[in-house]
Amino acid sequence: MSAQNSKGIQTLLDAEREAQKIVQKDRSKRVKDARSEAQKEIDDYRKQKEDEFHKFEKEVRTFPPHIFPMLLPFHLPDLYPPRQ
Repeated sequence: MSAQNSKGIQTLLDAEREAQKIVQKDRSKRVKDARSEAQKEIDDYRKQKEDEFHKFEKEVRTFPPHIFPMLLPFHLPDLYPPRQ
């Protein structure tokens, strides 16, 4: 009876180790996916702000030269995402 219990315990321990491996693998995949999605959002946001800046640049080129320095301080903070 003792050998049978020992074998059953060993089987349970092996199953628990295998389950831990599966859980760890899944966690790693979710973290990797989250990082990839965050990087995509950052890239999209950067592109959006660059496009806005280029549009602004084109608009500013039509202004008289003495007006441009007055506009610049109001738009530079919009180029970069806020730090957290």
